[in-house]
Amino acid sequence: MVHQEQHTPPQASQQNEIIIQHAPVMDARRSTAFYLLTLHTPERTSQQCTRGLLEITHSLARIQRRLLIQFAGVESMKEGRPGSLPPNVEVLDPGALTPDGFWYHGRKLSSWWEYAPAYEAPRKRELAPTEGTVIRVLNLIRRNENLGVISHTVKQDPGLLHGLLRYINSAKVAFNNVYGGFRSIEQIIMYMGYREFAKWLSLYLLHSSVEGKMPVLYLASIVRAQIMEILAKPAGFPQKQHDEIFITGIFSLLDEITGVPMEVILLSLELDDAIKAALLERKGQYAPLLQLACASENGTLEELAARRAELGVSVSETNLAILKGIQFATDFD
Repeated sequence: MVHQEQHTPPQASQQNEIIIQHAPVMDARRSTAFYLLTLHTPERTSQQCTRGLLEITHSLARIQRRLLIQFAGVESMKEGRPGSLPPNVEVLDPGALTPDGFWYHGRKLSSWWEYAPAYEAPRKRELAPTEGTVIRVLNLIRRNENLGVISHTVKQDPGLLHGLLRYINSAKVAFNNVYGGFRSIEQIIMYMGYREFAKWLSLYLLHSSVEGKMPVLYLASIVRAQIMEILAKPAGFPQKQHDEIFITGIFSLLDEITGVPMEVILLSLELDDAIKAALLERKGQYAPLLQLACASENGTLEELAARRAELGVSVSETNLAILKGIQFATDFD
């Protein structure tokens, strides 16, 4: 399938909008208790940044994570520091910034994108047993295999079975359970549906692979996936492709998370060619969405503008996708 929608270039007025970039923050223990948002404004003044920040406070308040805000290019906050902000939001003083991170209440912190060049995932030749089981189940779902075969495969892996039961018994899911309790794995999968079950498996694969060593990669993958899925609609992709777009984002850091080369991972996954092209070569119809999601992390403003123009999405649509992506990732974490 080839994406052939025609897009209208973003309007010139968008050049005057606030542009948001984002990064999970790490301390010396690789903890990710914070999220860093960088606000770029045309005039690079504290007053303009403050106005932009106040416009998005409602969205920021929904995110279950401490948010640290830095204003790009602003040298002083004397002229305009925001007053009332949600309790989870704090503006960094420009003097706290360093070439390789920033100081926060006596702690040296850095964004993942500053740390990433020095990070090397532990190399493995193959996936762990539970990772392999998840991939087998994903392949069964893609083939539209019958429910009995899928549930039997799930039951063969204690770790996967335990994870599914924990998820389905969570307060959020239990609240939505109209059946009054699940009596079998088959019933759980029927309740979720194959599409949502496949999404949950993709997220579980990330979570089980991280094993607490590098949770920042887990968060980054989920945010990417959500940004891509949310922007797929305004970019003109049909609804039937949105799940594949989400999976492209989810798997985009899987090689770094598992320590297994992407080529090896994809050999065992029966994925659409468009997903494989985006993950291996950054080519194909899903690549522009992945490239925009990556640019929102640590790309240049010129790269961000070029990716938005290629997809025909606006600055405000991109900003909203970023904030919703962070909210979804921190809720799921």
